[in-house]
Amino acid sequence: MKKAYLFVFFTILTLSCSVNVRKYGTIDRTQKSITIPAGGDKFVLALKDYFYQNGWKVENFQGAEVTEKRSGRDLKYDTFNTRYVLYGEYTLDTDDMAGPLLHNATVSIVDVKSRSEVLIFESGEKMRVKGFVSDMAEHIDQAMQ
Repeated sequence: MKKAYLFVFFTILTLSCSVNVRKYGTIDRTQKSITIPAGGDKFVLALKDYFYQNGWKVENFQGAEVTEKRSGRDLKYDTFNTRYVLYGEYTLDTDDMAGPLLHNATVSIVDVKSRSEVLIFESGEKMRVKGFVSDMAEHIDQAMQ
Protein backbone atom coordinates (compact mmCIF):
# COMPACT_ATOMS: atom_id res chain seq x y z
CA MET A 1 0.00 0.00 0.00
CA LYS A 2 2.86 2.38 0.83
CA LYS A 3 4.36 1.76 -2.62
CA ALA A 4 1.09 2.77 -4.27
CA TYR A 5 0.97 6.05 -2.33
CA LEU A 6 4.61 6.79 -3.12
CA PHE A 7 3.98 6.10 -6.82
CA VAL A 8 0.99 8.47 -6.85
CA PHE A 9 2.95 11.12 -4.90
CA PHE A 10 5.92 11.02 -7.30
CA THR A 11 3.61 10.98 -10.33
CA ILE A 12 1.83 14.11 -9.09
CA LEU A 13 5.17 15.73 -8.25
CA THR A 14 6.49 14.98 -11.74
CA LEU A 15 3.34 16.26 -13.44
CA SER A 16 3.32 19.54 -11.57
CA CYS A 17 6.58 20.90 -12.99
CA SER A 18 6.64 24.57 -13.76
CA VAL A 19 6.87 26.17 -17.15
CA ASN A 20 10.11 27.92 -18.14
CA VAL A 21 9.33 31.45 -19.31
CA ARG A 22 11.33 33.89 -21.39
CA LYS A 23 9.95 37.42 -21.34
CA TYR A 24 11.11 39.72 -24.14
CA GLY A 25 8.41 42.37 -24.04
CA THR A 26 5.03 43.42 -22.69
CA ILE A 27 1.43 42.91 -23.73
CA ASP A 28 -0.75 45.96 -24.36
CA ARG A 29 -3.84 45.43 -22.19
CA THR A 30 -5.85 47.80 -24.43
CA GLN A 31 -5.33 45.52 -27.45
CA LYS A 32 -6.15 42.07 -26.12
CA SER A 33 -6.62 40.21 -29.40
CA ILE A 34 -4.85 37.01 -30.42
CA THR A 35 -4.79 34.57 -33.33
CA ILE A 36 -4.60 30.94 -32.23
CA PRO A 37 -4.17 27.86 -34.44
CA ALA A 38 -7.45 26.29 -35.46
CA GLY A 39 -8.11 22.97 -33.84
CA GLY A 40 -9.79 21.30 -30.98
CA ASP A 41 -7.31 19.20 -29.03
CA LYS A 42 -7.39 19.57 -25.25
CA PHE A 43 -4.49 22.04 -25.18
CA VAL A 44 -5.80 24.37 -27.89
CA LEU A 45 -9.27 24.32 -26.28
CA ALA A 46 -7.79 25.15 -22.86
CA LEU A 47 -5.88 28.08 -24.39
CA LYS A 48 -8.99 29.36 -26.16
CA ASP A 49 -10.99 29.06 -22.93
CA TYR A 50 -8.37 31.09 -21.03
CA PHE A 51 -8.29 33.91 -23.60
CA TYR A 52 -12.10 34.06 -24.03
CA GLN A 53 -12.69 34.04 -20.27
CA ASN A 54 -10.23 36.89 -19.80
CA GLY A 55 -11.76 39.25 -22.33
CA TRP A 56 -9.54 38.60 -25.32
CA LYS A 57 -10.78 38.72 -28.92
CA VAL A 58 -9.79 35.32 -30.33
CA GLU A 59 -9.43 34.43 -34.02
CA ASN A 60 -8.41 31.13 -35.58
CA PHE A 61 -5.41 30.97 -37.87
CA GLN A 62 -6.36 29.35 -41.15
CA GLY A 63 -3.59 30.56 -43.45
CA ALA A 64 -2.30 33.80 -44.87
CA GLU A 65 -4.13 36.31 -47.12
CA VAL A 66 -2.17 39.08 -48.80
CA THR A 67 -3.07 40.55 -52.17
CA GLU A 68 -0.28 40.32 -54.69
CA LYS A 69 -0.58 41.56 -58.27
CA ARG A 70 1.01 39.25 -60.79
CA SER A 71 0.35 38.93 -64.48
CA GLY A 72 -2.84 40.96 -64.25
CA ARG A 73 -4.48 38.85 -61.54
CA ASP A 74 -4.69 39.14 -57.77
CA LEU A 75 -3.25 36.43 -55.53
CA LYS A 76 -4.46 36.49 -51.93
CA TYR A 77 -2.76 35.39 -48.74
CA ASP A 78 -4.18 35.99 -45.22
CA THR A 79 -2.87 38.59 -42.79
CA PHE A 80 -3.56 38.77 -39.06
CA ASN A 81 -6.36 40.98 -37.75
CA THR A 82 -5.14 40.64 -34.17
CA ARG A 83 -2.34 42.30 -32.20
CA TYR A 84 -0.82 38.98 -31.06
CA VAL A 85 -0.32 35.53 -32.55
CA LEU A 86 0.26 32.31 -30.63
CA TYR A 87 2.52 29.63 -32.07
CA GLY A 88 3.15 26.28 -30.46
CA GLU A 89 4.78 22.91 -30.82
CA TYR A 90 4.00 20.14 -28.38
CA THR A 91 3.20 16.49 -27.92
CA LEU A 92 -0.12 15.68 -26.30
CA ASP A 93 -0.64 12.36 -24.51
CA THR A 94 -3.39 11.04 -22.31
CA ASP A 95 -2.92 9.43 -18.93
CA ASP A 96 -5.92 7.71 -17.34
CA MET A 97 -5.14 9.17 -13.92
CA ALA A 98 -3.74 12.60 -14.82
CA GLY A 99 -5.76 13.43 -17.94
CA PRO A 100 -4.23 15.19 -20.96
CA LEU A 101 -0.46 15.68 -20.67
CA LEU A 102 1.89 17.93 -22.62
CA HIS A 103 5.55 17.28 -23.11
CA ASN A 104 8.26 18.87 -25.21
CA ALA A 105 6.04 21.96 -25.33
CA THR A 106 7.13 25.33 -26.64
CA VAL A 107 4.58 28.11 -27.03
CA SER A 108 5.36 31.68 -28.06
CA ILE A 109 3.29 34.82 -28.25
CA VAL A 110 4.34 37.23 -31.01
CA ASP A 111 3.41 40.90 -31.24
CA VAL A 112 2.23 41.43 -34.83
CA LYS A 113 2.70 45.20 -34.59
CA SER A 114 6.38 45.09 -33.59
CA ARG A 115 7.05 41.67 -35.18
CA SER A 116 8.77 40.50 -32.02
CA GLU A 117 8.29 37.64 -29.60
CA VAL A 118 6.85 38.81 -26.31
CA LEU A 119 6.76 35.58 -24.30
CA ILE A 120 8.05 32.04 -24.79
CA PHE A 121 6.81 29.18 -22.61
CA GLU A 122 8.52 25.80 -22.60
CA SER A 123 8.52 22.56 -20.70
CA GLY A 124 10.45 19.40 -21.53
CA GLU A 125 8.81 17.48 -18.70
CA LYS A 126 5.40 15.87 -18.93
CA MET A 127 2.92 18.32 -17.51
CA ARG A 128 -0.83 18.52 -17.16
CA VAL A 129 -2.52 20.77 -19.73
CA LYS A 130 -4.32 22.70 -16.99
CA GLY A 131 -1.06 23.30 -15.13
CA PHE A 132 0.72 24.56 -18.25
CA VAL A 133 -2.14 26.92 -19.16
CA SER A 134 -2.38 28.12 -15.56
CA ASP A 135 1.34 28.97 -15.51
CA MET A 136 1.00 30.70 -18.89
CA ALA A 137 -1.96 32.74 -17.64
CA GLU A 138 -0.01 33.97 -14.63
CA HIS A 139 2.88 35.18 -16.82
CA ILE A 140 0.59 36.72 -19.46
CA ASP A 141 -1.16 38.70 -16.72
CA GLN A 142 2.22 39.86 -15.36
CA ALA A 143 3.36 40.93 -18.86
CA MET A 144 0.36 43.23 -19.41
CA GLN A 145 0.84 46.99 -19.24
